[in-house]
Amino acid sequence: MRKNSRKKVNEIPTKREKLTNAAVKNVANLMAAAATTAPKSKGFDDLTIEIVSGATIQQIAKEIQKMRQEDLTNQTFWFLEPDAEAVKESAAIFLLGIQAKRPPLTLDCQACGFETCADFEEAIRQNRTTALCAFKILDLGIALSSATTVAAQHFIDNRMMWSVGMAAQRLDLIKGDMVLGIPLAVKGSNPFFDRYLRFFLQRAREQGKNLTQVLREQGFNL
Repeated sequence: MRKNSRKKVNEIPTKREKLTNAAVKNVANLMAAAATTAPKSKGFDDLTIEIVSGATIQQIAKEIQKMRQEDLTNQTFWFLEPDAEAVKESAAIFLLGIQAKRPPLTLDCQACGFETCADFEEAIRQNRTTALCAFKILDLGIALSSATTVAAQHFIDNRMMWSVGMAAQRLDLIKGDMVLGIPLAVKGSNPFFDRYLRFFLQRAREQGKNLTQVLREQGFNL
């Protein structure tokens, strides 16, 4: 038998993990239904939905780390490293996006910065704007709320994360002008709720420093 051909004992899912992972995937499907039936402006559905699991979760976590190390290196994005570590604890990730540059809704609300929807549509055609339709972003928010409500009702740990959505876009896992990700897990302690404190406490332990030192080194003014 070749060396390392078997999984390590601690990598083999336990019976409880198999049950909870199955529950997470079932709830993710229910979340897709909730997002799909959520109210949408003038009834036009421009949502995009994907559910990922397994090795793809680790790919997303690595991409978030890459974003921090190579592209988003300023202090504003300090949260990316803790996000990446928390994402690794997921059993599945629900991805929800919106196509927010489709033909506008002819409401002329001016929230996009243009006088009329026709002006906005023309700017999109000429590729001279990065603006998004405000009503489409509202649709995304309502759908996200519907999806996370379903997760909460079934006691599934969850958190809306911009970083997860951005990483998924970069990996071409989903189409959309704006995407958010909702990592899902079933743990004894919610891995997303206090992920920032957990991350910096772990770093402090590993480096033999106190928490205040570590936070100051990260640029926090305490």
